[in-house]
Amino acid sequence: MMPTITLADDHRILLEPMKVLIERDTDLRVVATAANGAEAIAAIKRLQPDIALLDLAMPPPGGLQILRTLARTPGDFFGTRIVFLTASIGEAEIVQAVTLGVAGILLKESVPEELVECLSAVLRGERWLPRQLVGHALATTMERYRRASAALTAREREIAQGVARGLSNREIADQCGISEGTVKIHLHNIFGKLKLESRSQLAFCVGTERAGSGSAIAIG
Repeated sequence: MMPTITLADDHRILLEPMKVLIERDTDLRVVATAANGAEAIAAIKRLQPDIALLDLAMPPPGGLQILRTLARTPGDFFGTRIVFLTASIGEAEIVQAVTLGVAGILLKESVPEELVECLSAVLRGERWLPRQLVGHALATTMERYRRASAALTAREREIAQGVARGLSNREIADQCGISEGTVKIHLHNIFGKLKLESRSQLAFCVGTERAGSGSAIAIG
């Protein structure tokens, strides 16, 4: 069966050219187009495409909010991979997107061949995060993390490692021999010391530090 993709952009004039390009030059079949975030989420949930190509700055919910929704309820969306096609993206948005598991980020100023390469790579299970686009934002985040992580206690480091391995608070509590409430207190302190906002950001930073900073960035 041919893999499928859903397109979403509030500039409707872009949707048909993208549909033609994708169906002509990739192995993907476009099963739906959407002009706002609500339509996009409904189409993704109904059709469960392999890929959803989303404009980051659509009318609410925007691309990042859609990505958060899918990250929170992965079973409802059967592994749809998100690619952002955007006119611009800030460093904070890049970090949020990467930590939430975005499969690809591409600027609208890119040539059509680059979109084809990006979607083909994502279809193969790869991530398309061009270093020239995301490298500085991720490097800045990691440097801030490395400086701040020296302030963590041994217990806080142990809990952070558990988060990076995908353990729940209950599993971390059992592993450390402490209560679940104590784990929550430690996590609150960790987020404050590292100036992070979520478990996904913490897992990204700890996992990247373990693996080496370069391994977190797939070159598109």
